[in-house]
Amino acid sequence: MVYSIENGYTKGELKVIGWVHDLAFSQGFYGRLEEQLKEDRDLLRFLGNQNFNDILDMVMFIES
Repeated sequence: MVYSIENGYTKGELKVIGWVHDLAFSQGFYGRLEEQLKEDRDLLRFLGNQNFNDILDMVMFIES
C-alpha cells in the first residue's frame, strides 16, 4: 500500500502511519497497531486528526 497525499491521506495521517511504522520495529504493540491502521481507515483518520506535535505526543496519547 502506498501512503501519499495523492492517494487521499492527510498530512496528519501520513505522520501517524510513519511514526507507528518506525515504532513497529521495536515494539510488538505498534506492529499490531500498524496492521490495524492498514485495515481501519477510520482509526487512522481519528489519530491523524489529533494534530500531534511529535512522536512523543502520539505515544503519550495512545498509551494513556
